[in-house]
Amino acid sequence: MTQLSSKLFALGLIAASFSSFSANAENTNDYFLGLDLGAVIGQQMETYDSEFGSNKQDLAPSLAFGVRGGTIVNNTHKFSIGYDYRGISYDNNPYEADINTVFGKYDYIVPISKNLGWTIGGKLGYEMLSDNDGDYIKELNGIVVGAQTGLNYRFHDWSVGTELSYLHHTGEFEVNNEYGSASTKLDDETLIMANVEYHF
Repeated sequence: MTQLSSKLFALGLIAASFSSFSANAENTNDYFLGLDLGAVIGQQMETYDSEFGSNKQDLAPSLAFGVRGGTIVNNTHKFSIGYDYRGISYDNNPYEADINTVFGKYDYIVPISKNLGWTIGGKLGYEMLSDNDGDYIKELNGIVVGAQTGLNYRFHDWSVGTELSYLHHTGEFEVNNEYGSASTKLDDETLIMANVEYHF
């Protein structure tokens, strides 16, 4: 799948998830804008070489932040589209790269009390990697899929929350030549995020 078709596929699924609910006039919608701030807790770069086998190298902890907007339908179904950013670097290496991701999310809200809700859902997006050297890191661009769960507390027009998410990367850089094959990819990662949202 080419990079262009991967982007179109991801954006098409995101748009379809929103349009499925907009067609029903009886739905009550609560619109929101939000900010996310957190950290990647445990990420590795996985490499494979046909001669030496596979190896995983720890990446340094990284801050992550993002913006989101969306709607909550009937106080139960939460749809978001957004953007997030985080960096990656090796613990003992000055090499750094940026990860920019556009995504769509769905969360099902389970009420715990009048103001407190438990959320559980999934995420689909497209990530773009870049660095100062412009080398193979861009080959790791690709679709990401994930799952998340969290708690949100609502008061008046504002809500605050926390979320634990798991993200799988599909991008992979592969080389095949007369000496064998080699590949590099980001291993699955876990993120913990705090968020604040304004509802209108």
